[in-house]
Amino acid sequence: MIELSSKKVGESVTVTVDFALLAPNPTSPEFLVKHLRGVADPTPSAMVGTAPFITSSTLVSCLISGGVVGATYAIEVWVNAGAQRLCETLEMTVTA
Repeated sequence: MIELSSKKVGESVTVTVDFALLAPNPTSPEFLVKHLRGVADPTPSAMVGTAPFITSSTLVSCLISGGVVGATYAIEVWVNAGAQRLCETLEMTVTA
């Protein structure tokens, strides 16, 4: 799991993952946000602010916003690579 910098509760950040080493031409990107630890969040999936998009041949991005102060989240970034489905998991904590 890759640890990202924390974000403030009112801040929106673009999260980008480079799949160059795993998938030269990723398709069908999907971001899933799950509560990992800390203060409970009943709707972590609400942090996904935009539909994920591919910004170049290997970069996959999505706007992440909101969350609960004191909660740490796992952000799963899924893509298709030919017949395979690949995932990169990131960790982000929300602060005041």
